[in-house]
Amino acid sequence: MGKPYDVELPFINKQGKHLWVRTIGLAEVVNGKVIRLFGTLQDITERKNSQHLIEHQASLIDQVDNAIVTIGFD
Repeated sequence: MGKPYDVELPFINKQGKHLWVRTIGLAEVVNGKVIRLFGTLQDITERKNSQHLIEHQASLIDQVDNAIVTIGFD
């Protein structure tokens, strides 16, 4: 058997839709050549989109934090 793998990749399905997938598996190797793959393919598009949104919001918060000025009047 070959080395196990766990990879997240961009993917385009048959309908042309752009997705993110996670593939986890193991390759069967005979005489140094991969002859079969065992594993799963999971659609992780929603998770990737959520991560991107969180990162974008964090970036905006960092930028806004530097621009806020507080003035107090007694």
